[in-house]
Amino acid sequence: IDGKNMLEKAQQLHKTSPLATVAMGRLLMIASLMSADLKNDTDKISVSMKGDGPLGTIIVAGDCKGNVRCSIENPAVSLPLREDGKFDVPNAVGKGEISVIKDLGLKYPYMGNCEISTGEISEDFAFYFLLSEQTPSAISSGVLLAADCAVNSAGAIIIRPLPDTSDDVLADVEKKVFEFKNISGMLTEHTPEIILKNVFSNAGLNITEILYPEYKCNCSRDRMNALLLSMNKNELYECLDAQGKLEIICHFCETHYIYTKEDIDKLLMAKTQEN
Repeated sequence: IDGKNMLEKAQQLHKTSPLATVAMGRLLMIASLMSADLKNDTDKISVSMKGDGPLGTIIVAGDCKGNVRCSIENPAVSLPLREDGKFDVPNAVGKGEISVIKDLGLKYPYMGNCEISTGEISEDFAFYFLLSEQTPSAISSGVLLAADCAVNSAGAIIIRPLPDTSDDVLADVEKKVFEFKNISGMLTEHTPEIILKNVFSNAGLNITEILYPEYKCNCSRDRMNALLLSMNKNELYECLDAQGKLEIICHFCETHYIYTKEDIDKLLMAKTQEN
C-alpha cells in the first residue's frame, strides 16, 4: 500500500505531533491492508493497539475496500529521538495489547488479540498473525516525514505464504525481506507494483486486483440521531438543562454535531409516532 494521501488526511484531522504521525501511520497502513482482505461489502474490521505508553490507545476501523478511519488518544505526544536518530515509537506505544475484531455478518464477530511485545508495530503484527491466525508473515510499515514534518511517504507491505508455497519461492522472498526495513523510502522512488515485481521476480507475480483506499469516515447525523435515541430520555434533557445544547464529536473525523432542545424534541416525537 502507498498510503501517503491517507495519512496526510489523518494528520490534518487529528493534528498529530511528528512522533504520533509516525506511530499512527504505521498502524493505519497495516490495518488498511488487513481490511482489504475482507470478502463482503458489509464486512468490517477494527484494529487497536492499547499500550501503557504516552500515546495511549490507537484505533483503526476499516472496510473491504481498504478504506480506514482512526482515533488516537494522545495526538500531541513528543519524546526525544533515539540514539540512531529515529522516532522512539516503542516507548511511545509501551506495553499492552493488540486487539482485532472482524464483523463478518455471522452470529458472533471474530476476535483475536496478543501482547504488544516490542512497540515496533510491524514486528508486533507479525507476532499477532503467527499467534492468533497461525500464519507466518513478513511485514514492514513505515512513514517518512519531510523537514517541515509533512508526510513525505507512507506505506506498508505484508507477505503471507499460502500452504503450498514451495521452499524455493520462500527462500527467494526471504532474501528480499531485508529491503522492507525502508519501505517508506522505497515508495519515494517506486510504485507498489514495481516493488512487488522486484520482490516476486522469480515467483510468477500475477496482480489480481488494485484498490485505491482512502481515509473515509462513515459518521452522519442519522447515526448520531440513533445514538441519542438509544439514551435515556431524562438523561438527555438533564444534559440540555446543564449545557443548553448537546454536542457529539466524532473521534474519527472530528466532525461536531450540535443539538438544541428543539432538535431533541423532534427526534423523540418522531420516535413516538413510529412506535
